[in-house]
Amino acid sequence: MGKQITRAIILAQGESTRWRNEHERKVPVPYKQLIPLLNGTILSRTIHQITEIGISCIVICTEKFRKYSNLNVPCYEIQGTPGTTPQGISYTYHIGLWQNAERVICLFGDVIYSNNAINIINHDTFPVSIYGRLGGNEITGKHSYVPLDGDSELFGISVYRDKFEEVINDIGSKTVARYKAKPLRGDRGKTMLWDIYHSNPPYLLQGLTQFYDYTDDIDWCYEYYEFFPKLKECVLLDDEWIR
Repeated sequence: MGKQITRAIILAQGESTRWRNEHERKVPVPYKQLIPLLNGTILSRTIHQITEIGISCIVICTEKFRKYSNLNVPCYEIQGTPGTTPQGISYTYHIGLWQNAERVICLFGDVIYSNNAINIINHDTFPVSIYGRLGGNEITGKHSYVPLDGDSELFGISVYRDKFEEVINDIGSKTVARYKAKPLRGDRGKTMLWDIYHSNPPYLLQGLTQFYDYTDDIDWCYEYYEFFPKLKECVLLDDEWIR
């Protein structure tokens, strides 16, 4: 078993822009992290999974999101533009949420994690791991069209204490590099977690740690209507098994 995880940070600071901007269908809730699932929401289930294995949990969100969420764990409201995933990770470090932690894992509030995925994260011993899936989801049939990665998805990152500064400095340098490379585009400065992965940093010893199960997220409203029923079915079977 790996070193004890002392802190989990769930990033829920996104504005769900793609989710709410699909005008062809009506969204069931204002934020995809709050899609109803079993007796709670996608986010509350992840919080439950994390706390059940003894991990302290913090949620990063916006003030507007917090008004809707009604969460029973510590919440930190991000100031200013929510930013991308790496910027959110960097933000949590610089406001001191990594302090005194032996290991920090950053998960995403809109991802439905299998219990197997949480178990893999819990027992991970690599200094730094990025979690995800290369290719589409064979269980649900969901495809996400990401440049360079086809149907691939990323689900989180884990960092042990001796790599904290190296990872945060890498995020900072890649943010600056992207800003300089694309000064006229709307995405300038918006470093993605895929940028970190594709750069093959020396601290990422094993490449991508993949989850070969139903673990996935919902980005667009059409995905909710097309793929969420299957995801919900998988969750029901998964959670029934552990009870």
